[in-house]
Amino acid sequence: MSWVFGGVAGLGWLTMAFGGVGMAMFSVMLFDAPGSEDNPYLYVVLYSILSLPLLALFSAACTPTAVLISRLLFRRGRATGGWLAMAVAVLVACLPLLSFVGIATGFVLIDVMCDGSFSC
Repeated sequence: MSWVFGGVAGLGWLTMAFGGVGMAMFSVMLFDAPGSEDNPYLYVVLYSILSLPLLALFSAACTPTAVLISRLLFRRGRATGGWLAMAVAVLVACLPLLSFVGIATGFVLIDVMCDGSFSC
């Protein structure tokens, strides 16, 4: 079961990394409105978009590795280390979700603080 988790999480985030590169490519359009380069909430959205491919690649590489380490520790009879490694694998697998939280937070702040205008 843990092999399935590591493989699915790794392949899923690897696929998301390529989609994130496309989002990052068009993220400069956020600053198209005059005066939008002074909006700090747009920078939250920008840095969250730019961090998505990096976090997804990191997660895609490290999640299967952490699952493999936990399996090896379980086989050697070290259950505490195995559970700890599996917890690290789950946390690393959820790491790219921080980018989506940052994007949503930035857009909510733009909507609330700037009345939905990018040039706040």
